[in-house]
Amino acid sequence: MMGYSSCSRGFNNSQRSLYGVRPWFVSWAVAIAIVLLAGELAPAAAQDKRPNILLIVADDMGWSDSGAYGGEIFTPNINRLASQSLRGTSRIIPSSAFAMQLPRTGVAADFRLPSTDQVSLDYQRELTRNMVIRIGYAGTWGHGLLQTADGNPRLPCVYGSGLAGTNTCNNTGIDPYTGANVPTVLAPQVDPTRGALMLRANSASSSYNALQASFEKRFSQGFAANVYYTWSKFIDTASDIFDGFVMDPFNPNADRARSLFDYPQRLSANAVYQLPFGKARGGFSDRVLGGWQVSTIVTLQSGAPFSVLNGSDPAGEQAGIDVLAGVSVRPNVYTNLDVSHMSVAELYTLNQKLRNQALATAAANFNALPPKPCVPGMLPGAALNNLLFARATARITCSPTGVPAYTVDFNGVEPGQRFGAAGRNILRSDGLQSVDLSVAKNTQLNERFSLQLRADVFNLFNHRNFGVPDAQVNSANFLNQWATDGGNRRIVLGMKVLF
Repeated sequence: MMGYSSCSRGFNNSQRSLYGVRPWFVSWAVAIAIVLLAGELAPAAAQDKRPNILLIVADDMGWSDSGAYGGEIFTPNINRLASQSLRGTSRIIPSSAFAMQLPRTGVAADFRLPSTDQVSLDYQRELTRNMVIRIGYAGTWGHGLLQTADGNPRLPCVYGSGLAGTNTCNNTGIDPYTGANVPTVLAPQVDPTRGALMLRANSASSSYNALQASFEKRFSQGFAANVYYTWSKFIDTASDIFDGFVMDPFNPNADRARSLFDYPQRLSANAVYQLPFGKARGGFSDRVLGGWQVSTIVTLQSGAPFSVLNGSDPAGEQAGIDVLAGVSVRPNVYTNLDVSHMSVAELYTLNQKLRNQALATAAANFNALPPKPCVPGMLPGAALNNLLFARATARITCSPTGVPAYTVDFNGVEPGQRFGAAGRNILRSDGLQSVDLSVAKNTQLNERFSLQLRADVFNLFNHRNFGVPDAQVNSANFLNQWATDGGNRRIVLGMKVLF
């Protein structure tokens, strides 16, 4: 499918320039190798015990293997050698079965450029000679957008103990019912002869609809200003090719939700004002008082959406592909609150309160245990409360010397489930609030030279604009937006000589 294109005697035109391969170089190299191999097969060399080696020269082999009979690349010469009773003997190319089990990245057979449909409608009105307003609609629909998917997913298998007769799988090594250690049990992949395949495919779609309005005041009488406002909705199944990957390859539409780039409201304004006193080219007093200019940029924007992640894959549905793309398993929602309309600060405060309550209950249960030999299993006592996106369970662990301890697990996937029921990008980080101010003084020194002194203040009110917080429910730092930078006020002083 991609990579190199030969080991055959002839090249077709479609194979000539994939990823910079030089066909003449590959053809000659393979031809020489085959001639050497043919010489080794001659009866005169029958007494030579050295193995035959076929050298294949390839550029960016990528997602493929070298045959025989099992390769995606057409290799007739290798196949011919294999068909002449050489396959499987000590004198033939080693099997590619092992290589096929290695994790790899590939592209779909119909990989192509995405397409979009766009519609816009604007109304403009001139209020005065220097003032214009605009209002309009903009719509964009994306088709065949790039998305990362599991090209060789595991067959559906729900989370459970994984024990024989339960028809369940377990990727944690812990029985969710008893807390005992159990072996890892994973469902087979769709093609068990191949390993994990991170597939780049044209399987995503998007929809964007926006109301756009603007006001423009052209520069006159020392003043200019622009105001832009957008009210929009952006929905997609994948925001970009590196936006995680499809959680459930057997139900990709479950990932259809608001996009990572869905900012429902955005207001941007800028203004420039030249102070109306003094003259930059007059006498000394005029040069001191004149030439002053003040400008500002104001940006207000909704926060970025993000998904809550379970932080683990209890059913092992993404085992193997997680090496290439991480874990995109989402948990359940264990509250009736409208979490999608709550701020990150509210969610963090409430979740931390619930987490501390669960930890305190587990500690009380452990301290109430009577002295006895340590036996691993579920910690008896009062039930632990749920968190916003996870169920808390406690179990007893034993050290090699038999000293008991306990651990609390936070997992948002219930036994009997493959994935949680939380949607993609259901939470939203705090919005952006930014005000920048610039003050400049322009002075004409003579006909050729002028001097500009300026002070630029970024984030004038020192407002912290936090980023997307840790979204894994089993992390102690879950939803802690204060762990992100957030930015601070910056002042830059400058001087320029213009000539």
